[in-house]
Amino acid sequence: MPTLDVISVNIWSILISLCNLLILFFIIKKFLYKPVRKMLAERQAAVDKVYSEADEALRSAEQDRLTYSQKLEHADSECDALLKSAKVSSLSEIVESVLSIVVRSTADLFASASSFSTTAVSWEV
Repeated sequence: MPTLDVISVNIWSILISLCNLLILFFIIKKFLYKPVRKMLAERQAAVDKVYSEADEALRSAEQDRLTYSQKLEHADSECDALLKSAKVSSLSEIVESVLSIVVRSTADLFASASSFSTTAVSWEV
């Protein structure tokens, strides 16, 4: 029977392979794993910053919306008050103008009546 030297287990080759594996692991850890972890941490920090800025902008927009809605309600009530005062003011102006027209008409009537009565009296004489 032939011997199988090719398949034999050599302790030194196993130890050298393990040492090579450990050396490769430490090299990869130092030059690849740490920089990748650092880059991922920086990206995560940037994403967290963007999310916090977006949340702050959302809170600010909500606060502005509430402020503007309050101002709009106040403006609506102020507009209603101005319209009511304008209606009352215009009604009082209309009443005053009608009264002045009536007073002038009455004065004109009395003036024409008094001139008519003096004319009528002078014709009788």
